[in-house]
Amino acid sequence: GLGLGLGSGAAEPMGNLLGRPPARQVFDTAIFDLDGTLLSPDHTLAPATIHTVRKLHAKGVTIAIATGRSAPALLPVVEALGLPEVPVVCYNGAAGITCTLDAAGKARVQKQVFQAPVSAEATKAAVAFGERLGLVVQYYAGDKILVTRENELTRRYRHLTGVQQVVVPNFEGQPLPSKILVMVEEERVDEVHAAAKEEVPACFGSSLKPKPRPNPSPNPDPTPSTDPHPHPDPKP
Repeated sequence: GLGLGLGSGAAEPMGNLLGRPPARQVFDTAIFDLDGTLLSPDHTLAPATIHTVRKLHAKGVTIAIATGRSAPALLPVVEALGLPEVPVVCYNGAAGITCTLDAAGKARVQKQVFQAPVSAEATKAAVAFGERLGLVVQYYAGDKILVTRENELTRRYRHLTGVQQVVVPNFEGQPLPSKILVMVEEERVDEVHAAAKEEVPACFGSSLKPKPRPNPSPNPDPTPSTDPHPHPDPKP
């Protein structure tokens, strides 16, 4: 999918760019999700995708990213795109950053535009919920992903995103996180979903929904996500 921010820019209509009949509106911004959208099923950037995104940029279109990933997990994508500057909303909407390339072509966070950490109440509830059910909780503190133990799901996440979690005894004394991810095995999704609705409605309410199955491609964030910054259109 491709999110288009309509504006009054001078870029060509999408149809012209992709060789189809021109669309009525003209757009100046293209906002991409990563997993399941800009990235292929194996969570890599296809050469054709890079070519098309660069072509859009050359036409004057601002390329932006909106993702649930952390900043370290998205920098390799920005680097592969090779664009001089990319605005990014990450951590499921909890932070806005601007990414640029240095002289060596390495992507870095040039500026933080905004940050809205998870509340202390929601953090405490989510961590306690995950621990009570024996689930691994990923705690996104700054640019680090903290866990109190590792399992197959944390190893899968690390393989797909290239980000190494940091194992800590507990989360006490840590800054409020940008995101919390409770990692759930596929066979426990229904159980955990029912328990979350019962135990933490103040944090998650009706935004916590069962994920459609089967999942055609692996997602770095195993289901269901108990993220206090839910995406308005949750994905498997």
